[in-house]
Amino acid sequence: MTANIGHEINQAAFFPVAESQISNTAAQKLVPTAAGFRLTLQKSDQLLKPIERLKGVLVFSNGQSYSIDVPVNRAG
Repeated sequence: MTANIGHEINQAAFFPVAESQISNTAAQKLVPTAAGFRLTLQKSDQLLKPIERLKGVLVFSNGQSYSIDVPVNRAG
């Protein structure tokens, strides 16, 4: 997921609402950008079919948190 929020973010964590969408034990790789960040999540081995939307809570290191609901783009 990529977010352009107007300033660099150095630490964030995503917590999904639905089970078995992402691997909870896999590291979430965050790459800061000048306007935000790119966060790479690993798909869960238990995910049985592709999802259309990713819903959850995004938490920043300063304690701010945001509910998100974003479409999933398929790489390919």
